[in-house]
Amino acid sequence: MQARLLKAELVYITIILSCAVIVYWPVYQFHFLIGWDDQWFVTNHYTEDGLTGRNITSIFTEYYYGQYAPLNQLYYTSLYTFFQYNAGYYHLAGLALHLINSILVYYFIKNVTADISGFSPPQIRQTAFVTALLFAILPINIEPVAWVGASKVTLYALFYLLAISCYRRYIVTRRHIHFYLTLLFFILSFGAKEQAVLLPLCLLLMDHVYGRSLRNKMVWLEKLPIFILSVLFGLISIQSQKIEGGEGFYSVYQRIPLFFYTISEYFTKCIVPIQLSYLYPYPFQKTEAVPGWMWIHPIGIPIILFCFYKQLASRWLLFGLLFFLIHILLVSNGL
Repeated sequence: MQARLLKAELVYITIILSCAVIVYWPVYQFHFLIGWDDQWFVTNHYTEDGLTGRNITSIFTEYYYGQYAPLNQLYYTSLYTFFQYNAGYYHLAGLALHLINSILVYYFIKNVTADISGFSPPQIRQTAFVTALLFAILPINIEPVAWVGASKVTLYALFYLLAISCYRRYIVTRRHIHFYLTLLFFILSFGAKEQAVLLPLCLLLMDHVYGRSLRNKMVWLEKLPIFILSVLFGLISIQSQKIEGGEGFYSVYQRIPLFFYTISEYFTKCIVPIQLSYLYPYPFQKTEAVPGWMWIHPIGIPIILFCFYKQLASRWLLFGLLFFLIHILLVSNGL
């Protein structure tokens, strides 16, 4: 039985990797998108100055074009050291990161499903297979894989997936080494992209679905270093973007329908990936009244959730839904 499951797992992984390679192999022929940020984030003096102590220090201590992503810049500098500005290798490196992330998704979902769902071993692997395959080939990931300048997303995802995988091991084994690795990968993930600041919320979600009481002070105290780092990282991100006061932003009243509209768009584009675009404009300007049709989303989504309340009581389904919502929070227009 075990040998059959391992064979099926090998087949699943082979299919996932093969499908991703078939979908993304053409990126090897792509060039840099000069005029669409690659000229700033890829072909710059940090990249060209090499892996010297002085340059690495500058990468980690300076903001650049409103961003702080030293690990991502170090990634470009390393690629330049070996391949100069041969764009094909940059694209292949991005594809390699995506393949690794797809396998990490497979094993993370397999392990979490085995822990909390009550599914049979074949169902566990099938669930992980479908999830990882969709992650590997859905158009939602085209931008970070096919555009060199968006590599910070794949790098952030790599270390973020390692962080939550280590935390899952920590919950199961209670070995502190896994918690320390969670901290390390959290720091590395933020070094690639600021969205990693959401990790504490994800860890609390994992605590909940694994049956750890959120009333237990130790559950919160053990995460104190992670919360402190998250706040610090958030302040660094704000400073890098020089956000002051919030003038010119949409009002709270306008953000309510925008939040639910964005959640709806993300979900439906994942399920039915049609009429996709590289840029999605706001449905109305901040000086305009909120269109009446937009209130369908803040009214309809809570009603739908209420109707499926019993189904959402299932730990694995609740985990999937909240995991999705947490990780689009920063781009949901609700903050």
